Amino acid sequence: MTESTPSHSDSQPSGSSITEFAMSADATARVLRMNLVFTLVSIVFYIAISTLQFLSGNIWVGWFIAGLGAAAVLGAPLLSRHTTKRARLRFGDGTYEIRSGLGVQRLTAAEVVQVVRVDSVPLGLTPAAPLVIIVGATKRLAVVSGIVWNADQLGALALDLANRGVPLLSYSQRLTPAELRSMDRRWMHVWEAHPIAVGLILGFAAVLLVSAVVLVALAILR
Repeated sequence: MTESTPSHSDSQPSGSSITEFAMSADATARVLRMNLVFTLVSIVFYIAISTLQFLSGNIWVGWFIAGLGAAAVLGAPLLSRHTTKRARLRFGDGTYEIRSGLGVQRLTAAEVVQVVRVDSVPLGLTPAAPLVIIVGATKRLAVVSGIVWNADQLGALALDLANRGVPLLSYSQRLTPAELRSMDRRWMHVWEAHPIAVGLILGFAAVLLVSAVVLVALAILR
């Protein structure tokens, strides 16, 4: 681990200019491949759950779950294309904009108290990739993944923050989200540190909730 703590300055560094990154062709292809795999896994999941409902005699519950699965499968490719085309990373004047298909995050150097760069982190179900974590006084402000942005782009972002006086921590070794959370609870949310356990709990709860809603609706209609 290395640490850099340059003197603090909110002014724009001499000679700097606005930098704006779009996703590279390799990153776009990588994200689309990953989403295809997740879509195939989702198909298997929804087929299994709906089949169990059909075999249990809950025909309408089975069709409802199958419909949810079809909507998710059809919507996933469209969301992926929208996300990759919309993604932007913009900085250079002391403000930072991270744009994705799900929205836009904006922050300023004055809000940031720490930036963490890790060379390899397996985040969620994605393969290990570089990661930049932007930290505020009480919470994480943003996380920028090497799945979407390449190492040079992440390095440029971290260096720009460091040049404005933000302390920079760099880790060259592979770290898990759980290890990062143990170092500082602001760096990773609990569901990122323990994705399998949280995912199983939420998935089971979702199936129970959907089944209960449909069963109540059928009881009312009878």
